[in-house]
Amino acid sequence: MRHYEFISEELSVPELKHEIVSQVQDLEDFGTLDKLHQILSSSDTRANIESALGNTTDNANIPNVDGVIDTMVKSIANMPGSTAEKIVFVEALEAGKAVNIEALMMPSTTFDQVFPLDFAKDFFVANGAFGRGINMKGPGEFALAIMSPEVKLAEKGDITIGSQDVEVKAAFNGSAGGRLGEVGPVSREVLSEQLNKTAAKYIETPEQEELFRPLGDVNSIALGKAAKYLHTVFPDNPEAIAACIGDVINLNFPGTTIGDEVGKAAAGDPTGMSTETEFMKQNFEWYKARDGFDSIMAIWFGGEKVYNFETGEEFAAMRLAGYLGSPSVSFIPTKQNEVYAQIKFTMKK
Repeated sequence: MRHYEFISEELSVPELKHEIVSQVQDLEDFGTLDKLHQILSSSDTRANIESALGNTTDNANIPNVDGVIDTMVKSIANMPGSTAEKIVFVEALEAGKAVNIEALMMPSTTFDQVFPLDFAKDFFVANGAFGRGINMKGPGEFALAIMSPEVKLAEKGDITIGSQDVEVKAAFNGSAGGRLGEVGPVSREVLSEQLNKTAAKYIETPEQEELFRPLGDVNSIALGKAAKYLHTVFPDNPEAIAACIGDVINLNFPGTTIGDEVGKAAAGDPTGMSTETEFMKQNFEWYKARDGFDSIMAIWFGGEKVYNFETGEEFAAMRLAGYLGSPSVSFIPTKQNEVYAQIKFTMKK
């Protein structure tokens, strides 16, 4: 599906019609284009587009309301589909029925459920990048806000749906979405130093010291893998495992006991899976409290799926159920943002 760039120059309506009609076969006459433009220019649709844009209209990278309408007309005109399908979609857009909000907010759903018209789904996918990067807005946010009067761009979280402040994490290309945090507060060197300092309290023999050395000298290592390896170093000492994990993680979440909870999980499971899922739960709740949103909506364009999480338990449960892959959390990171969980989608139906 093509992704459409904004119209970079001001075009009169006749010029716009000529440009669009010359590019496509489906819109055979100006009358059809007039109807599309008229419906999109209605007061209700204009008001919703204006609301979606909010304070971003002064940004040179995004057009004003008229520019958005022209861009949408151009996008619709160029997309595959019959004239009848396009008119039905635009009328649904005007009536606020292009998006099934109830389906959109389900814990697990598909694009087919969210968009009652095939053309609406195609439009969302084709315009998923609309506004991307403007005021830190991500994939899908502008498109949803433009397609439904019930979706608004927001300052707390990314969008509001009814009374819900929703943080959107989307994978537009590939299967990896955003992380639950930006940049960790401390460096890899500080984390590694803390790990060695804590481990030194529990190492009792030269053999144990030698066994620990690869972990102490490592440049980077995943959280689950580190927890698993610590069971080899301290096979009969869960306190040591919990302390090594907990002391390092607490540096990334100052003023919390997140590391302590993850450390307990690590001490009780030699596979490392419980360490990952407990971290996902704790990271989610911390992120939610810090930014003040009500839920996270995870959108996977490639798999045409949407997931919604209101709690850390729900987030971790999706990992255990196989709908999400490893959160790719680094215990000792290469980049500082890797200390936060990443949403990774899987192909599980």
